[in-house]
Amino acid sequence: MNFTIQIKIFIVILAVASFSCSTVNKSTIETIRDGRYDVGFPINGSSDVFDNISKSIKLVNSIAFYKKYSFPANSKIKRENISTNLLTDYQTSVSTFNKSASGTATIISVSGNKVLLLTCAHILSFPDTMISYFSYESGIKSDYIESISIKVDQSNFTSFTESGNTQIILFNKELDIALLTGNVKIPLSNDLSVFRYSWGNSDELTWGNFVYVFGFPLHNKSIVSGIVSKPELENKKNFVVDVSVNRGSSGGLVLAIRGAAPNFELVGIVSSVPAEKRFVLTPNNPTRDINFLPGTKYIGEMAVEQLDGIKYGIGRIVSSEKVLEFIKKNESILYNKGYIINLN
Repeated sequence: MNFTIQIKIFIVILAVASFSCSTVNKSTIETIRDGRYDVGFPINGSSDVFDNISKSIKLVNSIAFYKKYSFPANSKIKRENISTNLLTDYQTSVSTFNKSASGTATIISVSGNKVLLLTCAHILSFPDTMISYFSYESGIKSDYIESISIKVDQSNFTSFTESGNTQIILFNKELDIALLTGNVKIPLSNDLSVFRYSWGNSDELTWGNFVYVFGFPLHNKSIVSGIVSKPELENKKNFVVDVSVNRGSSGGLVLAIRGAAPNFELVGIVSSVPAEKRFVLTPNNPTRDINFLPGTKYIGEMAVEQLDGIKYGIGRIVSSEKVLEFIKKNESILYNKGYIINLN
């Protein structure tokens, strides 16, 4: 093969390679500019943006305090027997305990020295009254009440508000949306920021869209990625994400990318993850202050205990449209408290 032919072959190969590259680049550019939510990892880096967004999400803890009235087995008290006088008669058998929950809240507005936080309602929701029953030898619940627990107080707090306290402004258990407020020092410290990115439209999400999720799983601030699914849910606005979430992720931001990073849009907040309940036999140790040695024989009373196991990989999301509808419906309440929210 002479030198001239080699040169011609090289030119042809170079032309084909150039054409292929230009075709890929053109396709990529069209994908970036198509105005739809992205599928797959973003092309451009976004670490600075993530750092700013992370300053708007905060851990929120909620704790409810209960007064528990216990009754002897021979009291034979039923629900219809419950009255204020009955509880007064059993004041000597009163004990106290608490229940707690944690999740993620996002700063969405500031008014004076007050911040407005968006989170999920179930983080803050505890029953006002809990009733436990005696059981028959078979373990089946009887009609006779063993104890009544009444909620006497509740505190919702974060690490960055004054005294750690926050108050519930708006609450909707059915939608699983809540708004909290708390006092902070002005100007905001370097580790605080208001979420100022666009509110998206989850109706435009489709199978396979890529999202980022911010939150506090097991009290650790983190960011994870996931893929959107759009099953035929009863509530067409809400959707499902294949993402690794855990206790504390509830209320976390779900962000989609429109066109290219860093064009992030809020498309929802984490509502729940599926869980399964299991019942196991355990040593009857109400105080939980005894360490048992594995593999040793146990002689003593046993009790049935309920364990909640999280099924990882599926997160149910409250859509941005539902959050916006909730805010707009209560806009006058928020305005009277000094809050103006950018809903773009």
